[in-house]
Amino acid sequence: LMLTGFVGLVIMFQFGLVAFYVFRPDFHGSCSSAVGCIVTVVYEGMQGVLMEFMSSNVPSKEGYVARVAFDLSFYTVITTVLMNVIFGIIIDTFGELRDKQAEREEHLRTKAFVSCLDRQEVDREAQLRGIRNGFDVLEEQRQNRWDYMYFIFYVKEKDPTEYSGPETRIAEALLKKDISWLPIGRALIMTSPLDEDIPDAEADAGGDKEEEDETKKDLTALKLKVNTMSQQLTMIHEMLTEQHETPRQRPPLLQGSSGLHIH
Repeated sequence: LMLTGFVGLVIMFQFGLVAFYVFRPDFHGSCSSAVGCIVTVVYEGMQGVLMEFMSSNVPSKEGYVARVAFDLSFYTVITTVLMNVIFGIIIDTFGELRDKQAEREEHLRTKAFVSCLDRQEVDREAQLRGIRNGFDVLEEQRQNRWDYMYFIFYVKEKDPTEYSGPETRIAEALLKKDISWLPIGRALIMTSPLDEDIPDAEADAGGDKEEEDETKKDLTALKLKVNTMSQQLTMIHEMLTEQHETPRQRPPLLQGSSGLHIH
C-alpha cells in the first residue's frame, strides 16, 4: 500500500511538472512556481476536482487537444486506476486479516492447543476408553494450557540450584526456544491401553515420585500466589476508581452538640 501510494505521488509529481510548463495560465495564479503547481495538482487531484479547479477548455482555445489529453490521462491514471488499486489493496488486506482470524478460530475449535491433536480423533479414542467429551477433558484437565503457562513461570522464577532433573532439562529447552518437551502430537488419553486406568494428568517428563509431588505443590502455591495478587490488584483498581469518581468532602467541624468534650 505504501509503495502504491509512493508511485501515485510520483505520477502526480510528473503531472504537476507538465501543468507548470504547459498549462500554467489555466490555474488562475495557483501555478506560479513548480513547487506550487505540484502541490496544487496533488491537493486538488486527490480530491478529484482538478478539472473543475482549472479553467474550462473549449475547442476554440489554443492548445485544446493537449488539454484534452492532459485531462483524460489524469482522470484515467489517477482518479480511476490508481484510486481503485489503493482501495482494492485496502479491501484485500482487511479480507486477509478476517480470513486469518477465522482460520485461527477454526484451529482452536478443532485442534488441541498443546498437542495439536484433531478433535474428532481425540473424542473417538476417548470413547473407546469410556471417557465422554474426550477433547474437553484433554483441554481442560489433562493438557490445560494455563497449567503449562504456570509451570513455565514456575521454572523461570525458581532458583536454578534447586532444579530437579526434569526442570533442568525444561529450563535449558526454554532458553533455546526448544518445544520438544511439550507433548506435541501425543496424549496419554489416546495411547494408554484400553484396560488401563489413565492418570489424571499428563506425565511426559521423568522423575521420581517425591520430586513430582514437590513440583505439584510448588505449582499449586504459585497458582494461589498469582490469583491472590490478581485479586489484590483488582481491589486496588476499584478503590482508586471510587476515589476518582467520588468528590472529596471536607470533614465536619467539631461542635459542642456532637457529644465530644474536649478537656
